[in-house]
Amino acid sequence: MVAHKPFEIPEGETLVPIHVGRAGYVRRNMAEGGIGLDPDDPMAGMIGDDTGENISDKNPSYCEMTAHYWIWKNVHDTKYVGVCHYRRYFGIDISEKSIEQLMADTDVVMVEPSWYTDSVYAYFAKFMGAENMTILWLVMKKLYPECVETLEEVCDGGTFYPFNMLVCRKSLFDEYCEWIFSVLSECERYVKPSPYTNGRRALAYMAELLTGVYFIHRGLRIKAVPYCKIEDGGMFLVKRTDEENKALAMYESMIQHNLAWKVKEDRREKFANPAILLGLKNDGIL
Repeated sequence: MVAHKPFEIPEGETLVPIHVGRAGYVRRNMAEGGIGLDPDDPMAGMIGDDTGENISDKNPSYCEMTAHYWIWKNVHDTKYVGVCHYRRYFGIDISEKSIEQLMADTDVVMVEPSWYTDSVYAYFAKFMGAENMTILWLVMKKLYPECVETLEEVCDGGTFYPFNMLVCRKSLFDEYCEWIFSVLSECERYVKPSPYTNGRRALAYMAELLTGVYFIHRGLRIKAVPYCKIEDGGMFLVKRTDEENKALAMYESMIQHNLAWKVKEDRREKFANPAILLGLKNDGIL
């Protein structure tokens, strides 16, 4: 359960909080005259992502992915592993008793896809910029060309699996992490630092897009479930109605069939826009 600030921990035997960005948190406390991490600090009782093998210092750009990295490198004694957030939880029972039954007919549990009426590409381009979307595409072509078509198809569509939340076998989680961090670390070489919050989080947004791409490309069985969010002091289940699911299915069908020619035509303006490619070349990236 990923957290970057104090919060009330819900009851649950499987919920283990991890404090992400602790390295920077400790430095800020010391700069303000503190002792680093006070024993009375509400974050002190949590696992710190600055222990063991870690990338805690990269939390401003990697966000919750520093927890994924810590779990990948430091947790080796569990059959299953999952990641949720201090204000977002899976809307189903996940316990020692239920996990085997839950995973019996699936490879990975993820949150129900988020739905956007323009495109997934347009959604992510708003947050991290078209240049970074092109960098991601170019890196994928370089490292994993076999995955490019899946990336493009997800970006052409209207849905993606959000929040970097998942539950799966630890062995599969390790394979996923090895893949996704190889892509992110290569993208990190080219992404330009930004003073803005969303700009700084470009690598985390890339991860949110890539997580679904990885499991879709491998043809793995995905179980999509609702999620609960903490808001105004209460916990609320976020679940689509049957009518919304029908409308979503119709929309996806329209994109994949009726507008297939237009979608492919638009790809040139997405990832291979000549103006963006020229700008990246002038920046010394291409």
